Amino acid sequence: LRARQEKTRQLEKRDEHAARLRREQAQEHEIELSVKDAALAAKEDQRLRGRQEHDTELAAKDAELLRARQEKTRQLEKRDEHAARLRREQAQEHEIELSVKDAALAAKEDQRLRGRQEHDTELAAKDAELLRARQEK
Repeated sequence: LRARQEKTRQLEKRDEHAARLRREQAQEHEIELSVKDAALAAKEDQRLRGRQEHDTELAAKDAELLRARQEKTRQLEKRDEHAARLRREQAQEHEIELSVKDAALAAKEDQRLRGRQEHDTELAAKDAELLRARQEK
C-alpha cells in the first residue's frame, strides 16, 4: 500500500511537473507570439511610415510639377500676348503704309488730272484763238 501510495505520489508529482512545464511552455509560446506580433506591428508601422513619406514626396513632386507647368503656361501666354501685340502693331503699320501709298497715288492722280485739265484748257484756248483767227480771215 505504501509503495502504491509512493508510486501514486511520484506520478502526481510527475504530472504536476509536466503540467507546470506545459504552462511555462505555453507562457513562453505566448510571449514569443506577442514579441512576433509586436515585431510585425512595428514592421507594418515602419512600412506605413515609409509609404506615407513616399506619398508625401510624390505629392511634393506633383505640386512642383504643377507649379512648373503653371509657370510654363504663364510664359507661353505672355509670349502669345506679345506675339499678338506685335502682329496688331505690324497690321497697324501696314495699314498706315497702305494709307500713305493710297494718299500718294491719289495726290499723283490729282496732279495728273490737274495737268490734263491745264493741257485741255491750253488746247481750248488755242482752239478758240485759231477759231477767232479764222473768223477774222
